This record gives sequence, C-alpha cells and structure tokens, in this order.
Amino acid sequence: MIWLRSVISAPRRSTAQSLLAATFFAIQLGVAAAGVSIVYERFDQPGVTWAIVSAILVLYPGITQSLSAAFLRIAANLMGSAIGFGVGSLTGTHTAEIVLALAITIYVGELLRMDLALRTACVATVIVMSANDHNLTLTVFERLTAVAMGCGAALVVQLAGWP
Repeated sequence: MIWLRSVISAPRRSTAQSLLAATFFAIQLGVAAAGVSIVYERFDQPGVTWAIVSAILVLYPGITQSLSAAFLRIAANLMGSAIGFGVGSLTGTHTAEIVLALAITIYVGELLRMDLALRTACVATVIVMSANDHNLTLTVFERLTAVAMGCGAALVVQLAGWP
C-alpha cells in the first residue's frame, strides 16, 4: 500500500486557471442537470437520474471530446439495450439470461470495436433486463430517452458556453 500513500500525499497543483476551469465545469454540469430536471418534471417522466449521469459522463473540456463521448454513449446504450431487450424477450430476465446477454454484448461490442464504451453497453444490458420489474419495453424507452436527453443537454450547454 506504499504506492497509495504517494498518490494521496502528492503535492497539490491547483492554480487560478485550474480553479477557473473547475468552476466553469461545475456551472456547465449544474445548468445541464437543472435543464434536464426541468424537462423531466414538466413531462412527469421517470429516469431523470440517468439523464443527469449521461450529462456528467459526456462533458469534457473540449467539444470534440464531448461529441465523441456522447456518440459512443448513445451507441453503447442502443446496443446494450437492444441485446438486453432481445435476450430478455426471448428467454426471460433471470440471472442466467442476464449473464448470457452480457456475453453477447461483450462479443458484439468486440466485433464493433466499441472498446471504450463496452462497459456502458454492459450496464445498459443489465439495466434493461432488471429495472422496472423486468418491464423490458418501458425500461428500453426510459434508458434511451434518458441517455439522449442527458447527452443532448450536455452538448447544448457546452456549445452555448464554448468560446
């Protein structure tokens, strides 16, 4: 555990510029989360937490990074949700079926070279097969809507504040 001590006790390198960047990031996240929350509340829809998580995961300092992250996240959720829905509809949604769906998700992700988004696809598969009392159709709709809303809100906020 000696290696952990060196990481924890590393000298702090905060500068005025890094604190300004952190403040700007916090404002972006706050605006994206508030915007998503208002839309979800207005239409009385569940899943706002997943939309906010998506916004957090796709915001990066650069718009190119954010766009790449958003497209990868959407693609991974589409793939994982589709596989979870397909396997769940055909075989059920118990533990063995979830394990099968995860294996399929991993192989399809490998074939599509989705290395950076494979974990996201696996999470989507598990969520679709286990949330909402195993109501696959409802969960797919909620999942994909939340991911699209969160990614969209993050990109709109970033574009609006991008110098």
